[in-house]
Amino acid sequence: MARCLRSGACCVSFRVHGVPGYINGVKAEFEQCIHLVPAHPDADKCWHKASCVLHGTPQFPDECARFDFPGPSDQCALGQAIWRARGVVEIEKDLAD
Repeated sequence: MARCLRSGACCVSFRVHGVPGYINGVKAEFEQCIHLVPAHPDADKCWHKASCVLHGTPQFPDECARFDFPGPSDQCALGQAIWRARGVVEIEKDLAD
């Protein structure tokens, strides 16, 4: 499984079932999840990775844990594309947690 780079793209782009706080537990595609803390740049233009307030809790949806977009490395190809589009070249070095 490719390592998640926490771009937040999956938390916006895809329909997900079993998400607390949504009617019938379904988050619609192309809608930012209410549990997402989006990736964002700080005042010094240093990007901070996205995070989920449910991650690591029993409420974390199983579907979210199964997103996998393998690339040529052990990193998520979707995450790599998102971060590069944001101008982050050396993902591991240039991102703050």
